[in-house]
Amino acid sequence: MIRVGDTFLGFPSRSGQYHLTFVIAKYDRPYEVSKLLVVNVSTLRGDSDRTCILSPTDSDAHPWIRHDSYVRYSRMEVMTEEVIREHDRERPASPMLLRRIQKGALASPLRDVKYDVHINRALASP
Repeated sequence: MIRVGDTFLGFPSRSGQYHLTFVIAKYDRPYEVSKLLVVNVSTLRGDSDRTCILSPTDSDAHPWIRHDSYVRYSRMEVMTEEVIREHDRERPASPMLLRRIQKGALASPLRDVKYDVHINRALASP
C-alpha cells in the first residue's frame, strides 16, 4: 500500500535521469480509488520556483537529496497506486519534510489550484 509521505523515483528527464517524487496527498474523488497526488524535485536553477527549496544540509533532508533542489509544483499530478508501484521506492519523507512540501504546494504560484482541497485535507489529518 502506498501512503502519503512515501517517495519513489519517477519523472525521467530528457537525459534519462529519474527524479525523487513525493506522495503528498490522497486524491479522493467519488468513484476514483487508489489515486494519489505526487510532486517531484529537480536541480535548483536560476529560474526555478523557490517556494520550497531542499538542501542536503536541511535538518529534515531526505537522503536522496545530494544538492540544492526545488519542488516542481508545476508538475504536480495524480497517479494511481498501481503506476507508483512500478517505480523504485525510496525512503519515506520525514513528517517535518512532508509538511513543508505540502504547505509549499498551497503557496506556489505555479501550482494547479484544483489540487488545493486534497492538500488541505492531507494537512488537516494527523
